[in-house]
Amino acid sequence: MFGKAEWFGPLNEKKILRPITKQGTKYYGIWGGVILLPTLLLIASNSPFHAMIWLLASTGTFAWDYRKTVHEKREAEAYEKLYFIGEPSNDKVETERYVIRSRD
Repeated sequence: MFGKAEWFGPLNEKKILRPITKQGTKYYGIWGGVILLPTLLLIASNSPFHAMIWLLASTGTFAWDYRKTVHEKREAEAYEKLYFIGEPSNDKVETERYVIRSRD
């Protein structure tokens, strides 16, 4: 959705994406602002119920986007570990968990 796997380094053992580009850093910063600023404004305007709804909805959306980005990163790392014999074709190979494409 919003994040791209290229913006982050390899996954560590805790499955945390570390930004390696400015876009990755901005990704975390913008999501932090999207989650926290409206929540704080709603709390300041004496609407804690609405703040909780916003906090849950925005955090859930971030978790969904983060999970999608982690999946893309795992897919890219699995592709990098492939060993080609001869010339790779442009065909696509699908397994239960991954869709593997040849390098161009």
